[in-house]
Amino acid sequence: MLKSKLKGLSDRLKATINPATAKVTIAEKVTKRYSVEAELNKSVIAEGYQAGTAKVNPKKVSITGSQEVLDQIAYVKATISDEKDQKSDFDTTATVSAFDASLNKLDVEIEPGQVDVSVPVSKIGKTVPLRFQQSGNPADKTVAISSLTSEDNKVTVIAPESVTDDIEQITIPIDVTQITGDKTIEVKVPVPTGATSVNPTFVKVKIKTTKKQNDQSSNNDVNKSSGQTPEAPADKTPKTDNTTPPAKDDKDATDDDKSDTEDKQASTEFRDVPITITGLSNSESFNTTFIDPASGKVNITINGSQKEIDTVERSDFNIVADLTNLQEGIHTVPLAVHGLASSFTFTLTQSKAEIQVVKKVADASKQDHS
Repeated sequence: MLKSKLKGLSDRLKATINPATAKVTIAEKVTKRYSVEAELNKSVIAEGYQAGTAKVNPKKVSITGSQEVLDQIAYVKATISDEKDQKSDFDTTATVSAFDASLNKLDVEIEPGQVDVSVPVSKIGKTVPLRFQQSGNPADKTVAISSLTSEDNKVTVIAPESVTDDIEQITIPIDVTQITGDKTIEVKVPVPTGATSVNPTFVKVKIKTTKKQNDQSSNNDVNKSSGQTPEAPADKTPKTDNTTPPAKDDKDATDDDKSDTEDKQASTEFRDVPITITGLSNSESFNTTFIDPASGKVNITINGSQKEIDTVERSDFNIVADLTNLQEGIHTVPLAVHGLASSFTFTLTQSKAEIQVVKKVADASKQDHS
C-alpha cells in the first residue's frame, strides 16, 4: 500500500485525500517488436471497387508493456476509417492499436503510434443485361401477358473477375399468376453465386397484358347451337366431305396446359435461414460469433421448374459454413448449400461469412463438486 500525497495545492487551501492509500501493482516493462497489418473499414472503398494489398511504413512498431499484457497480443492493426468511398489508389496515415484474440484493445505503449499506409484500389464488377421470364399463367384465362419490361434493363454485378467471366445475364422469374391487367411491380435482383452484391438491388418491372381473342370460339358456339356446319370461305375450294375434325378433348388440353406450366422456370425465396457451423475441431472448447452477417442468417433464392419448386420445403436443405482446420481468430469462409437436388440452382444474399472463433475460458464455479 502506498500513501497518497497532494502536490501543487496553494498553502491557503486545505485538502484531504480519500482514500488516503492506494494499492499499486508494479510490473517490469518489456518492449517487443511487432508487425503491423493494415485494416480498412467497409466504407473506405466505394462499391464496385476493391482494395489490393496495403503497404505499411514502417512495417514494424515497438510495443511496451508488462510481459503479461504483451503475451495477450494477437493482432496489431493500423485501422483506416477516415477515408470514404475511394475509387483510386490513395495514401493515408493510420493509428496503430494492439488487440487480444477477442479483439479487445490492450493498454500498451506503441512507438510510432501512427504509420503511413498506401492502398491500391481497382475496379471490380461487370454490367450485364437483365432478362425477365414469365412464371406461371394468369388465373384469369381471358388475360395474356404481352410483355415484361423495365427501365433498369442492366445491373452491375460486384464480384471478382473469376466470377464475372461466367456471368452473361441475370434472369429474373416474374410470377404472373395474380395478374389481371397492366401492372408495375418491384422485384429483387438475385445475387449470382460467388458475387458480393448487385447494383441496383431492386428494379421495377412493367407487366403489359392483352385480352385473348375468343372470336373463333364464339363462332363455333353459334354453329353448334344451330346445328349447321360453317360455310367454307368464298376464296377457298370447298372440302369434298362435310366431316369436321373432332375437337380436342378438354381433359387433354388441360393436361397439356398443366405440363407447360410445370416445365416453366420458377423460383422461391427462403428468408433468414440460419447458417450451420461445421468442421470445428474440439468445438466444445470454442465459442463462435458471427461478424458478417451479424444475425448468422441469410436469404436464399432457389430456381428450378415449377413442378420441382412447388415441392421444396425449408427442411430440405441447410446453409453451411465449414471451419475445418481452423482455430482461434477471425475467418472468412464460403457458404455452401447442402441437401438441394442437383437440378436446382440458387443464389444467396452473400456467398461468404465472417466468423470469430474464441477459446472458452474455464469457469471455476461450474466445476463438478460431487
